[in-house]
Amino acid sequence: MSGTSMDGIDAVLVDFNQHPVNLIADVCHPWKETTAQKLRLLFSPKDNEIERLGEADGLVAMAFAEAVDLLLKKTNIPASRITAIGSHGQTIRHHPNRNPAFSLQIGDPNRLASLTNIPVIADFRRKDIALGGQGAPLVPAFHAWLFHQKTLNQAVLNIGGIANLTLLSKNKEQIKGFDTGPGNRLLDDWIAYSLNKKYDDQGAWAKTGHVYLPLLDLMLNDPYFKQKIPKSTGFEYFNLTWLQQKIAQFPTLKAEDIQATLSLLTVKTIANDLIQYLPDCGKLLVCGGGYRNQNMMQQLQKEFPNILIENTTQAGLDADMLEAVAFAWLARQYIKKQTGNIPAVTGASRAAILGIYCPP
Repeated sequence: MSGTSMDGIDAVLVDFNQHPVNLIADVCHPWKETTAQKLRLLFSPKDNEIERLGEADGLVAMAFAEAVDLLLKKTNIPASRITAIGSHGQTIRHHPNRNPAFSLQIGDPNRLASLTNIPVIADFRRKDIALGGQGAPLVPAFHAWLFHQKTLNQAVLNIGGIANLTLLSKNKEQIKGFDTGPGNRLLDDWIAYSLNKKYDDQGAWAKTGHVYLPLLDLMLNDPYFKQKIPKSTGFEYFNLTWLQQKIAQFPTLKAEDIQATLSLLTVKTIANDLIQYLPDCGKLLVCGGGYRNQNMMQQLQKEFPNILIENTTQAGLDADMLEAVAFAWLARQYIKKQTGNIPAVTGASRAAILGIYCPP
């Protein structure tokens, strides 16, 4: 899969015959810059969109096939031994609140199956949307399968481009999951705009700035943060344009102060939702690229001094690759004809088997 940060294609080789899961190997395959630029152009409406979409659909499939090839060469395992590829694709639009709602992931699964000679299961979100759900987040079902405990209230926090929470109550009937709002995406966009860097390594630049409370309050008053669950969002909403509209009211702010404020925005929106929906949380498991942001992790621990916060690697599954493993699990669910969504999380009318099957 490739997430909203577009920092590379994550490919994992997973064996589900060993409980709960054996992550055999992984690779992170970088995007060719020319392909990444074409994908970014599709994130918002522009001219000649259908032509560019068709081209990008094939390019993503080809890049995914390269990632699969690298993974198999790394492990010396032949394609014939692989049951299926679970392909999330690359999200280019996510509009769950439109009528009709839609979420679009590209990366032609038929081309991917043909290039790899492996069956592909893809298009996981649209069945949930057809059933009245938001098609996101889908990883909470995997989080519940992997981490749920009958004796402890836990939360799983994925800080990717967008941040999402899975709330695992001791009572399994009360599992919740939703997007809290921006994760790394605004931080990445702002440092790219200001310093021409891809990301703020460990939050070091944000740490040089000072949080500007009037800007933080303005951003926290965005309607998304007041929206009740189920809810999901994406870079169509939280992007550089959104940020520039907010900071326009404070033209003398230093760039590093804006970065510091954005970092706390991510933390505060996570904290506010965790307090609202699982106030008696005992452990917070963090995954996604954001767990490497030391500044953000320190801010998060300051918000919750009495909660054990650790990354999922410490809990047994690589924090960088957990979301990719989740889509391998969704492919497993399809193969076993088992449901992959949680209606209370997505808002769908019922649980369903997710995905479509493309033979090689």
